[in-house]
Amino acid sequence: MTIPILYLFPDTNLFIQCLPLDQLDWSELGDFQEIHLLVSRPVQQEIDRQKNQGNNRLAKRARKTSSLFRQVIDGKSDYKLVNGDPPVKLSIHESSLPNADLSDVLDYSMADDRIVGCCHRYKEENPSLDVRLLTHDTGPMMSAKSVRLPFIPINDDWLLQPEQDESERKIAKLETELIRFRRAEPQFEIWCLSESGEAIDFLEITCKSYEPLSEKEVSRFLIALRELFPIATCDPVLEQKPIGAIFGELKYVPPASTVVSKYTKEDYPGWLNDCKSVLLNLHGLLYSVESPRFSFEAQNQGTRPARDSLVIISAKGNFSVLPPTGYFSEEGAVRRKALLRLPCPPQAPQGRWVPSSRTQIANMLSSRVGKVPLELADYTPVVSDLLRDSSEFYFIGHHSKSPSKSFRLECKRWRHQEESKPFGGYIFVEGGVSEARGALEFEIHAENLSEPVKEIIPVRISIERLSATNIAQQLINDLNEQFSETQAQ
Repeated sequence: MTIPILYLFPDTNLFIQCLPLDQLDWSELGDFQEIHLLVSRPVQQEIDRQKNQGNNRLAKRARKTSSLFRQVIDGKSDYKLVNGDPPVKLSIHESSLPNADLSDVLDYSMADDRIVGCCHRYKEENPSLDVRLLTHDTGPMMSAKSVRLPFIPINDDWLLQPEQDESERKIAKLETELIRFRRAEPQFEIWCLSESGEAIDFLEITCKSYEPLSEKEVSRFLIALRELFPIATCDPVLEQKPIGAIFGELKYVPPASTVVSKYTKEDYPGWLNDCKSVLLNLHGLLYSVESPRFSFEAQNQGTRPARDSLVIISAKGNFSVLPPTGYFSEEGAVRRKALLRLPCPPQAPQGRWVPSSRTQIANMLSSRVGKVPLELADYTPVVSDLLRDSSEFYFIGHHSKSPSKSFRLECKRWRHQEESKPFGGYIFVEGGVSEARGALEFEIHAENLSEPVKEIIPVRISIERLSATNIAQQLINDLNEQFSETQAQ
């Protein structure tokens, strides 16, 4: 079987808008022995018109194509080989007239229709040949279809990239310069991490929300505390004289009346009030202890350290954030758990047996007996600039005791090509909310960073409602056990 030859009448866009003829994959058109490109007179005229239109790409391509046509016309052969596999031969079609029988169908005042007319005439004159139109434009395709002329659409991958105008060239140049400039800046990568330490792009967590204890429950627990730790009324042990005193005659010195009065009227009632305060706010303490944590990591992967870096972590939505106390450690969680306890009852005033000559000194000492409560302060000390490590992060100012919409950290010199740095905090949701949605935003600023770097992680928070009653009873049991161990010692 003889492999056929394909005869193509190309549109002007083959020469102006496509890659050079020797760079096209002609095998895409089919399995042909040869492909003949027949350039019609309308295409020659259009090329001649375009070659005189300035110095843009269209005019340059038109002049190059015109030179190619001249080589064919002036050459010894009637064609120019523009591709070798399969052979593609370019020749100039001598006839300049389109098919006159189609003048009532095609508009020969238009160059596209004249090309279709020339191709149609050649096909009628050579019915045994495979003659088709080659174009990328839909206008010639429709005209060819109207006169039942076969055509082949030019593939999009044959086309050149669109030419940039002057403004586009300036923008491209500026973008290139910007890329080069940014390569000399710090380059940051930011990850949000799950509890298992895996990078995530969506944070879905559950918050435990405890219901407040009712006034009736609080009253019942206070009665239980008064029964377990009743107010002391006497000191029966020390009222009896010790046996085998080695200091001679002893004298019993009772506690000062002011100390007893303070114990009965201030210390003991104050202790009950402190217990009441813990019980009334137990739901808030539990939420603080069990509040979910979020974690980020960030790394400077560039070729320069970041100077005077600022990290801002923000809550976008109906929830708030709080930084951990003692950054880069678990100190915050430990300190909050220490708050989840009932205060110990005050020590009852006690008298003393002392040598009679030292009674006055004993009275002075007994007047000072009392319990000094140990407060757990929730603050972050301000570190002097002279003591700071320039490559570590520090909070700006003191930690806030209350959740807020954002918090900030700063670092004098964020070194590049080092291990990633951890950042994190806790999430808080207002009471009465059944679900919270929004996003966590991690933002990095630096003196030598042209634009801030941001990472936004969508957040969905489900609320689990729980009762605090059993936990309140456990706090009372823990206090009783602790008190009993102290008495045994």
